[in-house]
Amino acid sequence: MYEADLALAQRLADVADGIAMRDFTGEPLVFTEKPDGSPVTTTDPEVEAALRAIVAEERPGDGFLGEEVGASGSGRRRWIVDGIDGTIEFIAGRRGWSTEIALEEDGELVVGVCTSPALPLRTWAHRGGGAAGRSRGEPAPRRASRVPTPPPSAARSTRWRPRTTASRVTPYTTSTPASDSSDAGTRRSPRRA
Repeated sequence: MYEADLALAQRLADVADGIAMRDFTGEPLVFTEKPDGSPVTTTDPEVEAALRAIVAEERPGDGFLGEEVGASGSGRRRWIVDGIDGTIEFIAGRRGWSTEIALEEDGELVVGVCTSPALPLRTWAHRGGGAAGRSRGEPAPRRASRVPTPPPSAARSTRWRPRTTASRVTPYTTSTPASDSSDAGTRRSPRRA
């Protein structure tokens, strides 16, 4: 039902990634402070303004709310965006920041994308379609509520523990990782050096 909206959210994430990565160098950045004392860079509102323009063109009946650019439009559907979530990380040249994109319909969130191009990692979900993510290779849908069933031997052992949800997110790049046949169906995030 929300596949077209998710596709738009993914395109918005691609645009956000392009703008943010242009400015993200891994070195500290210049910033200003908002009235509440929190930091903001010129990248934050630039990302939001670019996404607002795309939404206005492709979904003229939808509203838009950006953390930095504020609200525009009204209606039962509204796109909600934080151009750079984790601005302190972004400013410091660390990779732990992201762009958050959501679609709200009649007061409920129905689509969401979190893109962290510096990691690289992207996760997304839409109502009725489950959640998925990637950081290498093709996306591998994973239901957020899925909990593995312990093997029969686990009843006799206190050592068995299910993998965390985070280990179920597949990596996001254009290259395809080699699969490990001993762990078919589950991909792990790459180890960091």
